[in-house]
Amino acid sequence: MPQPEPKSDSARRRNVTELNGRLRPVPWWRSWFLGGLRLGLVGVGLGVLTGTGLNIWLSQGHDHLGQFPIQAQDRPPSWQSFLWPQTAEQTTLIPQPMRPTTLDDLLPRRTPMQALQAQLLPLTQRNPKVTATLYAVDLDSGEYLDMGGTKTVPAASTIKLPLLLALFQDLDQGKVRLDERLTMTKPLVASGSGDMQFQPVGTTFTLLDTATRMIVISDNTATNMILERLGGKEVVNQRFQEWGLQTTAVRNLLPDLKGTNTTSAADLVHTLALIAQGELLSQRSRDWVLHILRSTENRSLLPAGLGKGAVIGHKTGDIGFIIGDAGVVDTATGQRYLITIFIQSSYNDPQAVQLLQELSRKSYQYLNRAKAPGTPSPSGTPPPARPN
Repeated sequence: MPQPEPKSDSARRRNVTELNGRLRPVPWWRSWFLGGLRLGLVGVGLGVLTGTGLNIWLSQGHDHLGQFPIQAQDRPPSWQSFLWPQTAEQTTLIPQPMRPTTLDDLLPRRTPMQALQAQLLPLTQRNPKVTATLYAVDLDSGEYLDMGGTKTVPAASTIKLPLLLALFQDLDQGKVRLDERLTMTKPLVASGSGDMQFQPVGTTFTLLDTATRMIVISDNTATNMILERLGGKEVVNQRFQEWGLQTTAVRNLLPDLKGTNTTSAADLVHTLALIAQGELLSQRSRDWVLHILRSTENRSLLPAGLGKGAVIGHKTGDIGFIIGDAGVVDTATGQRYLITIFIQSSYNDPQAVQLLQELSRKSYQYLNRAKAPGTPSPSGTPPPARPN
């Protein structure tokens, strides 16, 4: 009787496996499992390649696939969506305001700065035609100073500070993108501060560039474009009320030389606290806002009174009969305080600038006090110069 041909080594390997020195048959399910795993990996890879390609195609301005429009919610996810929220559903871990927050809730005030007030009061009383309102809070000690800080005043360009906060709040909620482009239309072109007004109507700018110009060079046209992107006056005023601001309101586009847009020193300290304390923004957006504020080019008001080693992020305002500056200051000794000063005077009175600088200088000298060794700083360390 003929003997069956012996199986080759490769055939044996297909049917058996060596385990602990013993030969056992390969389980039937292992082949199915490995095959399914390979098929799944291939499918995921093809999906990533397809989605990336479609996103690149869509980013080039295509908004239709054949005759069918592509809605924003139907666009495939991209790698950026895992790093930055694109929709409201992706922001569940980002702090959101649950109710209007008063300044007292946000910054528990412990004791008034009576010694500082005694130094500042004579300065504000030298000229009855030059009046000052001031509000300051030391974030580390809880000390505060209120010198007419709740009085309603024309906001001038300081109104751009809460607009910047509102914009980055919308960014965290997926309502806007930093790289989206805004078109400068004729109704939004404004005189006064800024150079965007000299560009041709129809010029486009990225949202980040527009927001940066609004603060760094106080561009009025950029401000009007941001205001429009946020939904207009009524929308932002409702937002300000939700934050707990008492007197801050936008009534007209910039430059608003008559001063119809209003705020108060206390409201702007409130706004700065929402930024510095991280109440409304993600960590990344907070870093962006502070970076932009620290890049402000006008250094003639609050910064002129600061000492060596101090860092300030701030927004100025000036419409001739009122000047103001609101900022978050990190002192050379590691303290952090919030301060807003407004000075009302006759038109372009140089005494107004001098008084604001003096008030800033006295405040900094008082608040730049060395902490006891080992004392923690609740305000934390300043964020990086530029977000990654």
